[in-house]
Amino acid sequence: MRNVFSHLCFWVLIFLLAFPVFSRGGEQDSQATSLSEDLKKQLVDIRWIAYAPTNFNPDPQHKLIPTDESIKADLEVLRNAGFDGLVTYGAELTTIPRIAEEVGFRGMLLGVWAPNNADELAKAKEAAKSDIVLAVIVGNEGLMSNRYDFATLKRAVEEMAEATGKPITTTEVVELYTTNKELLKLGSFLAPNAHPYHYSVKEPRQAVEWTVKTFKALQEHTDKIILLKEVGLPTAGDTGLSEEAQAEYYRLLKDTKVNFVYFEAFDGPWKQGGKVEPHWGLFRSDRSAKPVIKVLGFFLDVSHNFYPSGWMGDGERGEEFIEIDDYWSKEPHSPPTCYKWVYKPGGPKGWAAVAWQYPDSNWGNERGHDLTGYKRLTFWIKGEKGGEVVSIKAGGHTTGGARYPATFAASPASLRRITLKNTWEKKEIDLTGKDLSNVPCAFVWSASLVDNRLGCTFYLDDIRYEK
Repeated sequence: MRNVFSHLCFWVLIFLLAFPVFSRGGEQDSQATSLSEDLKKQLVDIRWIAYAPTNFNPDPQHKLIPTDESIKADLEVLRNAGFDGLVTYGAELTTIPRIAEEVGFRGMLLGVWAPNNADELAKAKEAAKSDIVLAVIVGNEGLMSNRYDFATLKRAVEEMAEATGKPITTTEVVELYTTNKELLKLGSFLAPNAHPYHYSVKEPRQAVEWTVKTFKALQEHTDKIILLKEVGLPTAGDTGLSEEAQAEYYRLLKDTKVNFVYFEAFDGPWKQGGKVEPHWGLFRSDRSAKPVIKVLGFFLDVSHNFYPSGWMGDGERGEEFIEIDDYWSKEPHSPPTCYKWVYKPGGPKGWAAVAWQYPDSNWGNERGHDLTGYKRLTFWIKGEKGGEVVSIKAGGHTTGGARYPATFAASPASLRRITLKNTWEKKEIDLTGKDLSNVPCAFVWSASLVDNRLGCTFYLDDIRYEK
């Protein structure tokens, strides 16, 4: 991050991207770990957000280190907003990978701020052992700011690659990749920073056009995967900036083919280097959301859009064999409440189930929601004691001859006979390839006497369709 560049820098960048000083090349250093097909897909599909904690200040004169509780609160806010990938800047806060995994992030790109700091490199090597760390980004704009030289950076990248066996890259401002062939070769993929604001482009639509052109132009230089690690618009600190402009920028950008990281999670009041620097967050420093979060629409909350109205099996007899508390407040996964369900044995059918329907009690007599574009159903579940067995399904559950039958069947989209723990676990049902144009039933749980001779009590939270 840096002070605003002049208009001259903007035209220099465009010239360099259009007329490179070296030919296209996809080669990489021998030390670089190649990307698996799975990781390539994750880099593109995961919804990444750049993260520096709240309650944090790295300045040695005013140093403030967040507690694990504060970090967890941060990450729960981000995860609840639909972000499932985390990009960090330093390895000093060693508990972040564990906490990110606990709250349900799918992946993490671990940052190293100082490639010339042996202690931080050692912490990064240890953190990279975590399965959630998919790759390591060594350095951030250090060549541009003269915090270290290229030889130091390259040495740290190679050391990290050899020690971890994971893909490694670095981050510099985008124009350096057009003038430094060695930088373009360094690492397994590219993760440049490319802020339209720093090139005097502030209007949202024009800023998106600039971002797309810059991304496409850099693709002409390499065969590597490109993930723009920082793109965005600050929301204050200069004329023409606002929270609404930031929201419009990301609304337009998310529908392009640019691979990017949302920059950044929270406003950073501690940041220096210009009036805009504290104002890049998609959330304010008190964790309250800016308008962009509503605009993005990353997930659909089943609890807010469907009704648990389809009681089946012994559930048809009402609360004789099923009990519900949909405002249970004791240790929910995401405060303040979750669902508590009790299945009681003794019914004539030996099983019970509940379907979340739209509209209320809809078995196909009316159209359901069109959920086209969503890729997975996720939810959190735990048992009262552990050992409870339930099954979960999505889709289906319209009657024969229904006027508006469900467009995908529940049987393939299911998790059968899950044995629960007494701690929260995240589960996922893949909806890739499913026709979600008419979904009258979003979610179903079922339990049987065969699996639960004494009945069972279990809890559900954060039931979502995610993109």
